Amino acid sequence: MQKFCTKCGGKLDENTGKCPNCDRIAQGKNTQSPVAEGAKKKSSKLGIKIMLIVLSVIILAAGTTCALQYFGVINIPALSFIGNSKAKEAGKTDADKPEKVDKEEEEAVEEDSEEEIKKLEKEIEDELEELKDMQFDADDYFHKNSTVVSEVKADESPDVHTEAEVYEIFQNRGFVTDYPIETMYSINGDRFESTPISDSSSTMHPYYQTNYVDSNGNGWIIYEINGVIMANPLSYNAQSGANVMLIISENETVTSYDNGKNKFYETIPNKSELDVRTIDKIDSEALDRLTFEEIDRL
Repeated sequence: MQKFCTKCGGKLDENTGKCPNCDRIAQGKNTQSPVAEGAKKKSSKLGIKIMLIVLSVIILAAGTTCALQYFGVINIPALSFIGNSKAKEAGKTDADKPEKVDKEEEEAVEEDSEEEIKKLEKEIEDELEELKDMQFDADDYFHKNSTVVSEVKADESPDVHTEAEVYEIFQNRGFVTDYPIETMYSINGDRFESTPISDSSSTMHPYYQTNYVDSNGNGWIIYEINGVIMANPLSYNAQSGANVMLIISENETVTSYDNGKNKFYETIPNKSELDVRTIDKIDSEALDRLTFEEIDRL
């Protein structure tokens, strides 16, 4: 049963299956008090957080599924990005906002939201601890579950970029926003806590990622792996109901990194492992145009 609204990301009522936000408006009951309107906005933001955090847990706990193997551990600092509502609030005039919201009511809603997020963060931490004990052989996985086009050691690849180069690449593509570009691996394969990169550093890393919220309010994770840009449509994957994750690429192959082998793998994944769809160029303008309907038509 679907748990989250595909329109606003809010949690559906467990008994009726309806969205407490959208269905109320659809029924014409949209003359809410400023306090109720403020609470609704807080609830909607929390709903978006919960929807994509749950997706991250699913991806992180996937074990032998495509997401873990193809893109390692998806970074949980996405929590701050998922709940950020700046993209949705952009362009709104003062007339669109409540005239006055009771501070105690607003603080109560916010406190409930933060408690819910803390619980989910703890669940994610528990999932990550379980993943640490899992055994995985990248060579075996990729040769069984994809057509391997090429393999190369990370510290021998001529296509690995420095932090400064990746910063410029992301900036030129419109992905330098409110969210940091981060990395979690050294060029030798050592893993460390996810760290924001510098726009002037000459240090090289095999894997980079950042978060992006498009003009429709949908969340994405953007990857740069061995010079290749790919995009994970988080919001789309959360509502699609598909058995495999969809990834947007600029060609039919995807590039993956495994720090255990410290190798890059360029592969054509089996359909049962990853759904790869292509566009000419991955940049902010292209993703802003990619509604769910457009992604379905790719």
